[in-house]
Amino acid sequence: MSISVVNLPSLTEYVNLVSLSGLDEDESLIVRNNTSTTAFIIQAVSQPSDSAVGYPILTGETLLIHNNFTPVWIKGGTGPFIVQELTSTITPFTGVDLPESVYSSTIEALRRVKVSSEPSVAAGVLHGATYAVSGSFSVAAGDFIAMNISPASDVLIHKVTTNQNLVFDVYNQHATGTADGIFLAKNLNLISDDVSPAQGQLYTPATPVGDIIYSGISEDNPYIIASFLKKPAVVVKNTTGGIATIKITIIYEEFGPREASFGLTASTLLLSNTEMSTFG
Repeated sequence: MSISVVNLPSLTEYVNLVSLSGLDEDESLIVRNNTSTTAFIIQAVSQPSDSAVGYPILTGETLLIHNNFTPVWIKGGTGPFIVQELTSTITPFTGVDLPESVYSSTIEALRRVKVSSEPSVAAGVLHGATYAVSGSFSVAAGDFIAMNISPASDVLIHKVTTNQNLVFDVYNQHATGTADGIFLAKNLNLISDDVSPAQGQLYTPATPVGDIIYSGISEDNPYIIASFLKKPAVVVKNTTGGIATIKITIIYEEFGPREASFGLTASTLLLSNTEMSTFG
């Protein structure tokens, strides 16, 4: 079924629109308010409170809701609402846009359709959203060196490189051990003035923590998503047979909003490498 006429059971309580309409939960929807009162839409994991303020749909207006696998909740006049799947719309409604997930950017004037991983990387650099963090240290034979990554937002790790042709493992938790330097992320777009508060910290000798989620050698593209709360570590063991200077470089792209509290403390708020001092 691609279209449904829905009557809400309550004027004051948010109800699950997908469940009520019987349409597929993984489809984008077009919703038309044919009632005499303003309706409100919220996408949330759980049912919003009755007092929550959603996006308004005025009488006679139509709203396109892109699917992001988050439940859609609606409150307003009891009915009728016309709900259609975007991929099977009928006159007079037509699909005027594609879901944001297929675009290379959320900025409408700059975005383009992603056709492979490489154009996506290029677009990230063009938009000033791709960064590199790199650090090296002398490591004893048989010891581990780790680069703990602390993202300021949701990030996609595009590439990890090591020298010495060594194997690296990506763990889902930060390594522990002796801290040996903090390295700031550098924007790969040299024209951009953006400064990322994200950073990498080297540990050696290091002790890996958590589970290995990816392994590579010398240079590889893990395509791992990390976040402010899910912080990975790249760990390398010195298997050269002697003391060696091991360098770890990580290239990643920010694709989500930065955490407002990241790095903003009384002692760091106005340092030269924070967004607050750079942009006011």
